Amino acid sequence: MMGVNSAGVDVYYSTKGIGDKKHIKWFEEPEEQMAILAAMGKGKEDEMIAYSIEDVKKIPDVMPKMLAAWREGDMQKLSEVSLEEMQQDYPEIYDQILVQRNKNWVPKIERLFGDKHNEFILVGALHLAGDESVLSLLKEKGYSVEKY
Repeated sequence: MMGVNSAGVDVYYSTKGIGDKKHIKWFEEPEEQMAILAAMGKGKEDEMIAYSIEDVKKIPDVMPKMLAAWREGDMQKLSEVSLEEMQQDYPEIYDQILVQRNKNWVPKIERLFGDKHNEFILVGALHLAGDESVLSLLKEKGYSVEKY
């Protein structure tokens, strides 16, 4: 109802890649993702649950703004709408689920640059927004990043 497909972009392209017999490699194994989620808010579980409940209540207001920013390729707006509050109110969680993962992914992405068989890299939209995004980290390393 909010213009979001539950399958998501990642499932769409993964299915398409499998159908096209493409080699698919993940930056994180499912076990790594589960460990990250399990560690979120460790020691502050009550705060994490309270934040999650409040965050869910905001989805009808925030989701259309996120989608509009994503469709326009406006990473600054996407950051403002979806990341700044988390970064300010829950910096540890922001660091765990975005910053550290982005930092872990950049060397993996760099290794793919020289791979003539590499065709496509897909990460979640929030990993592309903000000062510590994958794109910002690549720029810091001297790469040219362009929006098409």
